[in-house]
Amino acid sequence: MYVVLILVAIYSLLILFYCIKFRYYHDSIRTFSPNIPINIITAAKNEEENIDKFLSCISSQNYQNSELILVDDHSTDGTYRIASEYKQRYNFILCHNNGNGKKAALRTALTHCNAPYILFTDADCYSNPQWTTIMAASAQHTKADIILAPLIIKADNPKSVFQRLWQTESLAILTLTAGAAIAGHPIMCNGGNMMVNTALRNTADAYIKDHYRSGDDIFLLQYAVMQGKKIVYVKHPDAAVYTHSPKSLGALIRQRTRWAGKTVGYTDIVTIAVAAVVFLANVAILVAAGLWVADVINWYNFLILFGVKFVADTFSVKSPAAVYGIKANWFDIVLLSLVYPVYTLVCAVGGVLKRGW
Repeated sequence: MYVVLILVAIYSLLILFYCIKFRYYHDSIRTFSPNIPINIITAAKNEEENIDKFLSCISSQNYQNSELILVDDHSTDGTYRIASEYKQRYNFILCHNNGNGKKAALRTALTHCNAPYILFTDADCYSNPQWTTIMAASAQHTKADIILAPLIIKADNPKSVFQRLWQTESLAILTLTAGAAIAGHPIMCNGGNMMVNTALRNTADAYIKDHYRSGDDIFLLQYAVMQGKKIVYVKHPDAAVYTHSPKSLGALIRQRTRWAGKTVGYTDIVTIAVAAVVFLANVAILVAAGLWVADVINWYNFLILFGVKFVADTFSVKSPAAVYGIKANWFDIVLLSLVYPVYTLVCAVGGVLKRGW
């Protein structure tokens, strides 16, 4: 019982520490008139439903000194056709993947890069017109090697409890990502919204582990941390990128399982330690529930443990929700807190069993 209590306490203190870092952090961007050239890189595979909205979003960006490089990753639907038609109205580089998989697609895009900074995003993402301006301004002002920024799952249907749950989860992940970066030791990132010094990306290529289907973003981040590179976080609301909620629970679990599978390839001690704390704290809640059912502990002991973790999780959701104007209601937070320990265990076990899948 004491072990369970210690794990939950450590987790809660860690999350609250990251919440405080996020809450009181202010961007140091001093100019919104950047002039550095940037390349926007995206790999698209079977994104027929999203590609038109994505290209419309990119073409409506206010920042003019940028060029999109879109790589079709062997799509079997109408992705390439739609992109080709759009190219007649909006000039950008469109090419096919020279290899197989997203990492090969990104390497194909890199052969076309000629700007000092690369802005990575995904073909199912969208943002407001100021996005590229804010990111370019941050790069120009901070001279950072990596600029991290928010990526939020948006509930396309607010009436869907499923979509609202994963929107809520994405807010909690955002706090963990931002808080750690602001604290000076980034542990997470998302290739759907990050800017990278082109020279660093080329230098780090050998460190990006090809036997994992995904992870080009996190392995690049760990390489930058290992090399002592400058990494900053952009909190500005206009720096946020949004993506659609997974269409099914199965799709979400498959994605999170891939994420969990990459952890065995992590080399950064802090990242491993935080991942272990998050996992063990959720397992501790399951153990406490089992002890309650077995009548080993009283119901109020379980509620105290659950309540301590719930308070920390609530702050991790409410803090970014206020910044980015997203409604996060109590019902969704409570429900996510109830299902998350099981969900975490399933994804972690699946990730270990299907390493690199």
